[in-house]
Amino acid sequence: MGPTIQKRLKIVLCANDLSSCLRFRGNVIHHFVRLGHDVHIVAPYDAKADSGLPESVKVHPWALSRSGANPIRELGSLLSLWKTLRRMKPDLVFSYTIKPNSYAPPICTLLHIPVVAIVTGLGYAFSNRGASAFLGRWMLRSGLRQATQVLALNQDDKAFLGGAADSLPGEGVDTTYYSPGQGPAPHPVTFTLIARLLRDKGVYEFMEAAAIVAARSSDVHFILVGPHDTGNPAAVDMAHIRAAVDLGILSYRGAQSDIRPVIEASHCIVLPSYHEGLPRVLLEAAAMERPVIATDIPGCRDIIVPGETGLLCAPRDVESLVQAIQAFLDMPPQDRHEMGRKGRDRVVASFSDAAVIAKYDHIMQALISP
Repeated sequence: MGPTIQKRLKIVLCANDLSSCLRFRGNVIHHFVRLGHDVHIVAPYDAKADSGLPESVKVHPWALSRSGANPIRELGSLLSLWKTLRRMKPDLVFSYTIKPNSYAPPICTLLHIPVVAIVTGLGYAFSNRGASAFLGRWMLRSGLRQATQVLALNQDDKAFLGGAADSLPGEGVDTTYYSPGQGPAPHPVTFTLIARLLRDKGVYEFMEAAAIVAARSSDVHFILVGPHDTGNPAAVDMAHIRAAVDLGILSYRGAQSDIRPVIEASHCIVLPSYHEGLPRVLLEAAAMERPVIATDIPGCRDIIVPGETGLLCAPRDVESLVQAIQAFLDMPPQDRHEMGRKGRDRVVASFSDAAVIAKYDHIMQALISP
């Protein structure tokens, strides 16, 4: 780890969801607190998430709709952020996800505050058509042009954003917390999708593939884990999930505060997503020596070495996913174990907390005068 700033800084993390900010950036938040910096989070308030924050971290509630497009409400969100940042006068702002990356950079430019926009994935706005998606793309591009620095979590997004963007090796994984256990029971072979219940996460493809594979073999089990994201335009219809459960195609476990037992009980973690930044769940699974099956898209292919640490399939393609699942079922158990071991080695070497925190320290050293 390189040198760190010696003086006490006021640092703001601007996010669209407090719970996600703590889950994905808790390592960075705790690092800043240990260094003695004054850490603030601007995000929609969540009492449950707030209870897990370090005591010194201050949360500033932000009235923001993650997916809404009402111009009056969006203007209100913009003005609210302006007032908060103007009052706080932070030394440095980190913004995450599309709306914070759209709103924070122009505000920080006007207030003469350095802002680092971290693109966690290009998401719904870049994978869909329509007026709201077009507006999202325009807003994000406008915001990023005014950021002091732009970071992308995967190489495809970095290339798409152009020469001004740098890379960040994910959000970091605690490879001690996510570590190998004793492994799942030999039978049945269990495939698990852990994600928010969105169409874009490939939930429907997972259910269809589960129905096909389960009809061929009795020695297989499929599990779906994750919250129903009602505020997202891509939310899955829960009636479809209940129907799949009633037919015995899969089990649904809901949201889990600790996914390690779920990963521990699984032979393979599946993520048939349409778009990603750098999917944390694949890193967590690999850190626990679980092979993964994911779509051949930006982010997923940054993590998976096909045939060595996992398998890739085509996005939005049920048959391709079925073929990948069947290929895994046809592998000898020792080959599956070796695939998991190599996956952990890759995460430890390239995507650990230490690598991510070192990047943050380097950025702060470059942007903040001693």
